[in-house]
Amino acid sequence: MYGIENESNSGLKIKLIGNNRINCSEYALYVRENTTITGDGSLTLISSNTEAVQIIRGNFTIDNCDMNIRALYGIVGCNTENTSVTIRSSNVTIETDYWCMGIFKSLNLEGCFIKDPAGAYFDNEMHYLMLNGAVVQKKLVFSKNYEPYAVENGSTLTFYYDNNKATRTGTKYDISTHKWIGTY
Repeated sequence: MYGIENESNSGLKIKLIGNNRINCSEYALYVRENTTITGDGSLTLISSNTEAVQIIRGNFTIDNCDMNIRALYGIVGCNTENTSVTIRSSNVTIETDYWCMGIFKSLNLEGCFIKDPAGAYFDNEMHYLMLNGAVVQKKLVFSKNYEPYAVENGSTLTFYYDNNKATRTGTKYDISTHKWIGTY
């Protein structure tokens, strides 16, 4: 049993008002045509036995809303030829038992960035979200809030702000002005 199934309505827009939840054993969203989730509300998708979102063909867009996903797999395409995902100015958290996103042609981020895990990226050859050569598993967070933050790895700090990444060792960074101010 699917939560929402779009078999033939190309350009379907689902407008969120308030807090919404789809909890099912199969796909929470099953997409065969271009589908957009938009609105001022939020959507929680829970799928206990498979992917939360299955994209057979077309574009799946999350536009200016908050979405939380909990499933075995997060957002999954069926092929890498005619499927894509766009996340626009949205906060999206994906928590999975296995990998979070993949098997589609492209991932387009507009007005948001991958916040967690820091440094993750969509690999256009592998067609998965990757980090350090491995498919991202368990948790993936996209954020429209451009909050500066730093990740420490030994003696190296990596700073992130507005989709930009800067790594330095032995320098000082003024997070309020977003400038390197010297060496210590």
